[in-house]
Amino acid sequence: MSSDPEEPNRVLGIPLRTSSRARPEAERGRPETERGRPETEPTRPETERTRPETEPQRVLGFPVDWFSSSAPGGPKSAALAVRAFRRWIRSLRPGLARVDAADDVLAGDARMISREREGGEVAEAELVPEGVDPSKPSPARMYDYMLGGTHNLQVDRIATERFRASMPDLEDAAWANRGFHGRAARWIAEQGVRQFIDIGSGLPTQNNTHETLRQILDDAHVAYVDSDPMVLVYARELLTEDGTTAVIQADLRDPRSVLDNPDLRAVIDLSQPVGLLMTAVLQFVADSSDPWGLVKRYVDASAPGSYLALSHITGDRLPPQSVQTGVDVYGGATESAYPRTKAEIERFFDGLELVPPYAGAGQIIVNVGQWGAEDPVAGNSDGAQAFYCGVGRRS
Repeated sequence: MSSDPEEPNRVLGIPLRTSSRARPEAERGRPETERGRPETEPTRPETERTRPETEPQRVLGFPVDWFSSSAPGGPKSAALAVRAFRRWIRSLRPGLARVDAADDVLAGDARMISREREGGEVAEAELVPEGVDPSKPSPARMYDYMLGGTHNLQVDRIATERFRASMPDLEDAAWANRGFHGRAARWIAEQGVRQFIDIGSGLPTQNNTHETLRQILDDAHVAYVDSDPMVLVYARELLTEDGTTAVIQADLRDPRSVLDNPDLRAVIDLSQPVGLLMTAVLQFVADSSDPWGLVKRYVDASAPGSYLALSHITGDRLPPQSVQTGVDVYGGATESAYPRTKAEIERFFDGLELVPPYAGAGQIIVNVGQWGAEDPVAGNSDGAQAFYCGVGRRS
């Protein structure tokens, strides 16, 4: 038996096992006569004629042929295999931001993926939940994709990749912001706050707010608020059996629809201190809607001793081209983006007592990689500079 001297074939980066019955490279592509075989092979028993020359090659337990759109049932099987692959990788490397898969085929509970041949090219058709516009990217779904999630559509991935082409640190920025969200929520909980309103929560991802808080609080109450209809589709991933979490679809630009929602009131007592989490959401509120006034209304509705944790995208330290590309990309999404300066973001904390972001710092806002960091210098990554953030206390 000869071994194949070539690099092994790969699918999703996994080497394919080549059967010992495969022909050597030197014999491939040559006429049968040159390989010393007769042009007509002698008759063989039926069992030998029908036996495959190689054993089926498999990836994640699926035959490789299933990754071909021409194979019967292939696309659905490929999607399931990719999903299993993603989960396996994340179990080995928690926090892995993204796994590149063949054709980026994703499998989701609320949709199915099918593929058709159109003019020789592969086109992806997605069945999306009712109320979701598949022709426009959504900030929540784009953020989910940046964090390596699967609750997104092809239009979101295309828009995100267009943004990433101009801002290579986009993924780092998303994870740095997510890190601030978790650290701020834990810090607020350590001050004795046991209930949180996560406004602009986005789609379920790794280390959701209630999961982070449960590491230090057994009875933390969390209300998730988002305007994207996809959030309700996946709400079951955020709801706990003990009834301490709620998911509501509402627009933060209408505070009364949020604060008076009966599902929110079922888990949140506004007469007691609350943690208001508004991370990476106010950049989607135009000046004409007075985002500063909106934040004040939420803060005023909370009890003394409440905290506001807020992050906001900025173009202060980014290349102008990257900022403009981001504005253009979100201009074609369900919500436009409005990067703001440090001074404009500081205004959100008017009337609040700013918490020093790390030991030795004053009452300031910093980038999302520095807040709560043991090493603020190390936290000052290129991606982290895309956001300013802070935590303020209501007296």
